[in-house]
Amino acid sequence: MLNRLLLRFCTSPNNGKQAASLPDGRRVLLLHSEIMGPATIDLKVSRDQQPNRLADFDDAGRLVGPDSQVPGSGPWGFGGSAVATDNTLHLAWTGPHGISYSRATVDGGRLRWQRARLVLEGDYRLGDLFLIEGKPALTYHQIHEHQTESVGIYAIDGPLRPQEIYRGAPMFPPVVEIDVQERIHLIWSDTAEQLHYTLLAQLGDSAEVEVLGPGRQPAIASVKDRTLIVCESALGHLHFYFTDGQQWQRNLPLTTRHPWLTSDQIHSPQLIRDRHGVCWLFFADNTRRSTFWTRWMGDDWGEITNGPRVYYRPPHFDFNLLPLGRIAVEKNPPANSTDIGMLLTCEPPIRHSEYRREVIPDLVATSSRKVLFLDMLEVAVTENVELHVEAARKHSKNPLMQLGPAGAFD
Repeated sequence: MLNRLLLRFCTSPNNGKQAASLPDGRRVLLLHSEIMGPATIDLKVSRDQQPNRLADFDDAGRLVGPDSQVPGSGPWGFGGSAVATDNTLHLAWTGPHGISYSRATVDGGRLRWQRARLVLEGDYRLGDLFLIEGKPALTYHQIHEHQTESVGIYAIDGPLRPQEIYRGAPMFPPVVEIDVQERIHLIWSDTAEQLHYTLLAQLGDSAEVEVLGPGRQPAIASVKDRTLIVCESALGHLHFYFTDGQQWQRNLPLTTRHPWLTSDQIHSPQLIRDRHGVCWLFFADNTRRSTFWTRWMGDDWGEITNGPRVYYRPPHFDFNLLPLGRIAVEKNPPANSTDIGMLLTCEPPIRHSEYRREVIPDLVATSSRKVLFLDMLEVAVTENVELHVEAARKHSKNPLMQLGPAGAFD
């Protein structure tokens, strides 16, 4: 079962919205002084559309906390999330009195923030911030009394009051996915480590909540006719669920199938769609102090590949990687983006954050082009396909490279 520290960790949403993009393609990061619980929240904005490191970002000021650039933001916050539309950046976070919200107009290279307002007052926690029909909305978690809690949706600029989706035993804030039909998918876990899911055709519709099975810290994405959910298992691995809208395939093993990862401690799955519509899964590996990624290939996941990490060089070179407490993967990169941005935050007591990027490959447009398929990155979908490596044949003109002198290293 969950320990008290993990309970507190899971209260901060696993939504990846701490990394976002402005309409002009520049990237923005929300840096929390703590990876869970009360924190100051600072904003960084990249100088161009393809930053490589945190050094490529400029400090745009404090959003939440003392000396904040946002009037009325409060002394602290956590779970801060950002999304952008047109020429506006939207920001929401959990504060001392409930969930607060502000927005900034993008005016050239500057952000002009409106005064923050408390949109849900009381014992509310932010789950996710999203756009529906171009307008901001959020999911929330509310505590009522001992052993009774609820989750719901609130349209920030709409006429709707908070819409309660489900009430029951203690649970965690939900994350959301908006599919191409503008339907709303919600997924969350409870303290018994069971996943709850519902699908709404539009805001205000009644919800039928389904208990899918075991899992915590879920991530959700829709791709073509599939809905994908990846979650942590009780033993520190990743499992996944998927449906084509008819029937769920439940609690399937993911990371335990890989011989490298069977004994690793794995957490924080993040799902995103790239510019080709291909779904990527990123996750953190505490044992290897790195991230890994894989892609949904249409009927199963592709190869699991080592991803970005945070390097550190101490004087004696006795270690060179830092442990990751949280990862935030950019959910909605620009339509023509050639990369996926990631914010990596180290575990306490190490206070360090870094920005990394994963390059999105070009897909093969025609069958006349030959590609050396060793990593399958130029392929978007496979069905009933097995990868085989062709045997190499020695060239008649070998050796093509001359040997070095006797006794030489090469």
